[in-house]
Amino acid sequence: MNKQFLSRDDVTFLKAVAIVLMVFHHFWAFPIWFAGRNDIHYWMINNWNVCESFGQFAKICVSIFAFITSYTMYYNLDKYKSIKYRFDKVKNLFINYWIIALLFLIVGFVLNELPPYRQILFNMFGLHLTMMDGKVCVSFAWYVFFYFIIMALSGLIIKIKNQNYGLFKLYSFF
Repeated sequence: MNKQFLSRDDVTFLKAVAIVLMVFHHFWAFPIWFAGRNDIHYWMINNWNVCESFGQFAKICVSIFAFITSYTMYYNLDKYKSIKYRFDKVKNLFINYWIIALLFLIVGFVLNELPPYRQILFNMFGLHLTMMDGKVCVSFAWYVFFYFIIMALSGLIIKIKNQNYGLFKLYSFF
């Protein structure tokens, strides 16, 4: 196995940076969400919305999360070979996500803004994440389904890597 160039603390730090960037991205990259609000202020320099630009830049958090997932899997191949290990990882993510989604649903219920039941069902698995006429749902849960797909395919990915086929041969050429 190759020597890791990122320690566990480095990966934890990267996760923290990605989470902060994710918050900035979701709060500042979409000023249209706050249209008509007088209490939302953005830094403007010569008609350049500094906050919105930083919010758009902060979308790099998506790449950081994808990198961390792949990096962690690569350096823990023996663990990720186990279907039970991958199932437990997905199960734990879904449980945490469902807790957050339940909080959103409670808010939607209190505000009488629940989406249709089908939307709720899809949303509980990280699917169909678009906003529904202002109804309350978790519209930023792309990572939930992404992680599920990566864990589902990781057995095949590991097998291909171990056999040194295709793309991995090209990679080893460099």
